[in-house]
Parts: sequence; C-alpha cells; structure tokens
Amino acid sequence: LTGATWQRCRVHTMRNILSQVPRTSQAMVSSIVRTIFAQPTQEAAKQQLAAVVEQLQGKFPKAMDVLERAEEDVLAYMAFPKEHWKQICSTNPLYLSSEKSPTCSPKNPPPKTGHHARFCFSSHSFVSFMRNEFPFML
Repeated sequence: LTGATWQRCRVHTMRNILSQVPRTSQAMVSSIVRTIFAQPTQEAAKQQLAAVVEQLQGKFPKAMDVLERAEEDVLAYMAFPKEHWKQICSTNPLYLSSEKSPTCSPKNPPPKTGHHARFCFSSHSFVSFMRNEFPFML
C-alpha cells in the first residue's frame, strides 16, 4: 500500500523499552518516556523524544536505542487529527475498546444483549469479539 504508515503500539513499545531497564528504575523511566505521548503535536513529541533520549542515554543506552528505533512507528498516529489519537495509538483491540467495556466478574456478568455485549472480555467473549470484529485474524 503506497503511502501507508506502520503504527507501533505505545504499550508494547513501552514494554520493549522497560525490558532494557533495571526494575528499580522502571517507574522513573516510564514516567519520563510517557511525557513524549503527552505532547500536543507530532513535532513536539519528536522534540520531546530527542530530549528524553539525551537525558537517559548515559544510564540506559539499550532502552534509548529501542526508543530511537521506534520513533517513527510509535508516533505515526500523531499525523492524524488529534480527535482520532485515542482510537489509533494502539494496534491491540483490547486496549482500544477497554473504555467501552464493562469489567466482567461474577458480580458483574457480561450483558446478554446490547452494545456492550460484545465488549466484555472473558476468554469466551474475547473469541466472539475477535470473530465479529476481526474475522480475518482468526
């Protein structure tokens, strides 16, 4: 597809970055890296990413290498209008629809009908969701 961009999920990128950081420093690194995604524009996010890399490169070179290599892909969603960012910042349907879904538990069983019926992610309903929403993946 000519002109198509590759989108990398923020959650999985963060996991890849943090896998290169000692556990004792993961919360700090995570907080600093998240400032990239809080920027109002793609250009500002790229500038913040460069600042984060510069700040953390000395202590966590492998993690910053992962972040630098992921820059274009993980910030690709910011090229679209801001009102769409929340829906396209991840490639995982669980993350994208989690706000729409009620939490299923024995006290809160999945609804039998209605809009939320397909967004309740017990293992059984997740398979149903995938069959309905993403049949090409199964």
